[in-house]
Amino acid sequence: DPRVGLVRDSFAGMALVLAILLAVFGYYAMNRYNQSVEAEKSRVAREKKEKESKKELLIAQLIREGDEYFRAGSLNSPIGANAKEKFEKILEVDAEHGYAKRRLAEIDERSAAMEEMRRSRELVSQQVDQLLNSADGYFKAGDYVAPPGRNAKEMYLKVLGVDSANDVAKAKLDEIQKLLGNVVERVNVLLVKASTQAEAGRFVVPRDDNAFETVQAIFKIDPSNDQAREL
Repeated sequence: DPRVGLVRDSFAGMALVLAILLAVFGYYAMNRYNQSVEAEKSRVAREKKEKESKKELLIAQLIREGDEYFRAGSLNSPIGANAKEKFEKILEVDAEHGYAKRRLAEIDERSAAMEEMRRSRELVSQQVDQLLNSADGYFKAGDYVAPPGRNAKEMYLKVLGVDSANDVAKAKLDEIQKLLGNVVERVNVLLVKASTQAEAGRFVVPRDDNAFETVQAIFKIDPSNDQAREL
């Protein structure tokens, strides 16, 4: 029947058109999908790049600030403004950052050295205070250069042995020198006085005018004076 053939051909043509339309639609759909995938990849890559850029800028800023605090000696304090905190923040962003790790190691070493120096200065300060207290006690008692090992001059010299720039000890030594004056001259005067008192028989009396007291005065000035020992 011709009509049946016509209908069959018509359906065949429609099927072909439909197949073509589906193919075209599939092509455009796939193309659109691919474009969407590429756009998403580009967006992700762009965001990653921006993130990396922000990360690099942040790290550069933290390094700059950390180095400034490091050079200024603000290693661990004050809170919020010290080198250690800045370099630790870098490791929060990049746990394997080599420069930050090296700086933190340096900070730990310097902090330990500074703490040791602080303790050492504290010990020196305590030692100086003890020596100054002893020296001041001898000075007030008039024991300027005698007896040996227990006099102001020796104690003040020990202070300078520990703290060579100690102004208190220097001033006291100058004062002792002025108080004693010319030691040789004073000792010679006292030796003559003691000799005269001994020749007159005033060995221990009267008080303030006897050879014993005069010799003791000599020993206070010159503990090793042989002439005084012979009297």
